[in-house]
Formats: sequence, structure tokens, C-alpha cells
Amino acid sequence: MKSKFNTSRFLNVLLVLFGFIVLLIFTIKILNKMYIKGVSTNDYIFLTFFITLIIFAIKHLNDIKYIVVQKEKIRFFSILRPFGKDLYYSEYIGIFQTTETGFSGSYSVFYLINHQRITRFKIMGLYYSNIDEIIKKIPLTNIKNTLSMKKYLYLLFTGKIRIEK
Repeated sequence: MKSKFNTSRFLNVLLVLFGFIVLLIFTIKILNKMYIKGVSTNDYIFLTFFITLIIFAIKHLNDIKYIVVQKEKIRFFSILRPFGKDLYYSEYIGIFQTTETGFSGSYSVFYLINHQRITRFKIMGLYYSNIDEIIKKIPLTNIKNTLSMKKYLYLLFTGKIRIEK
């Protein structure tokens, strides 16, 4: 079972990738100017702003994964893992599902939970047209848990929380 990207999200991904390249070019130009002409306060402000945007763009692009669900493992490819990585089911105890809300509306998000009961791998339903099929093919049990607002925000921004029994 392979993931199928939502076609409307593909343009979003291309736009973020284009923005990432533009930000990288501006950051290199600012660094070059700082090296040749010296440093001003405006340079620091722009550089900090562009580096922050680059970090957010990388985080966003890393959430977009090409997933292949196999019998004993999940193999995924992303911008930071172009050669893929294998996640074996024996290393995980279940799947935790939650809902996130963004500019595009609400969508399901699934996390694989390891033996220490910590969320480790995120699958965002926003990018896949066959997310239900992907989750059904993963032979792990669903773990039910209600998150407090503090834990939900921590999960949203860091991607890792401990799921209590």
C-alpha cells in the first residue's frame, strides 16, 4: 500500500518549496552583504526573520512523507530522508489519533506510539487522499486518550508527548 497525495495539496507543497528556495537565496545574499560590507542592525533583523522562516518551511516540508506500508514495516521518504527510513511494527505498541485544525480546516493526524508510550512518527491526513486505507493496513491497535490543552499544544508544536494509560 502506497500513499497517494491529495492533488490540491500538491500545489501547496510546490509553493512552500518555491518559498523555501527564495528565502534561502535572500539569506545567502544577506550573509554575503554582511561579510563584505559589515554588519548593521537591519541585517540582523532580516537574517533572524529569514532563518526563522526557513526553519518553519523545513518543518512543514518534513511533515510531507511518501509512505509505503508493508507487512512488517513502514518505509517513508521525506525531504530530510530522501533515501527512506524503515519503521518496524515491533518497535511500536499502537496508533494514537487526534485532530488538528489549520487554514484548510480540520484533518486527522496519526502518531505511532513506541514501547515507552511516546509519540514518534506523525502521519498527517491533510496530505493523503487514501489516509484511511493506510491506517487500516498498519497492524497496530488504536490507543484512546484525551489530551489536555497543554498536552495538545505541546504535541502540536513538538510532535512528542507521553501517552498515559
